[in-house]
Amino acid sequence: MRLVVGVWDSHAASSLFDAQAAGTRWGMSAPFEYTVPTVEFPGPNDFKFTGLRSFSLVPEPSGLALAGAGAIALGCLAAVRRQQR
Repeated sequence: MRLVVGVWDSHAASSLFDAQAAGTRWGMSAPFEYTVPTVEFPGPNDFKFTGLRSFSLVPEPSGLALAGAGAIALGCLAAVRRQQR
């Protein structure tokens, strides 16, 4: 069986697709193989997602805007300092 793990802030959206549409933080793993335990009484170690690889969250647009504003402010500060010399 192939699985994909999706994560999002459930306070901001009720589903992964709503989080994507709303522009809030979300993330999705690459597909990986998972074997469903076949023993009659599986233990906690039988449910490991051994094929799951780490993944990052997509930043909120407001975070990107803040980073862009910071870069512009630093550029302006550098320009002012060059003119003062």
